[in-house]
Amino acid sequence: MIGKKYKIIGILISFLLVTTTLAGCGEMKMRLEKDIYDFVEFIGRDDIDGLSLTIYYCNPNMFTWCPISLDQLINYAHDIIIVINSGELAKHIDLFKLVGSTDLVLVRKNTRIDARVYYVFEIENQGKLLDVAMWGKNGSYFINGVEIKENRLFYDIIRPFLPEDAVL
Repeated sequence: MIGKKYKIIGILISFLLVTTTLAGCGEMKMRLEKDIYDFVEFIGRDDIDGLSLTIYYCNPNMFTWCPISLDQLINYAHDIIIVINSGELAKHIDLFKLVGSTDLVLVRKNTRIDARVYYVFEIENQGKLLDVAMWGKNGSYFINGVEIKENRLFYDIIRPFLPEDAVL
């Protein structure tokens, strides 16, 4: 009788844990989709004045003893910092609009970031609109802090702004 009681309690606790985990994943995906929607909505405007793109890049073949954090990449591990203003971004607006139509698949088990490329779209006087950090395990991406499975579009949208040796 007591064993049956503990089994029922165990099943209820397991159910609660699974429900909580799934709700958390759903919340992250909804937040990420809202961030993407806000980005695409801003890009869709006729006036993108004040938008800038900053890219931090380090050689992906650079040997390090441990993964590079975002803070390390931004503050001292970068080889290149590229800042692009709204005038130059306007020439590639169609590429940015594709972000809204791409499929975002969350990574089930989050991994540690090894930041070799990080870029951020910012609006003057408003702050960050969208940021992407590359890479996690198996080529995953971190968009506004949420890890998704590899999606080349998020690399392709910065390729026009990278030096040729960085693209290769």
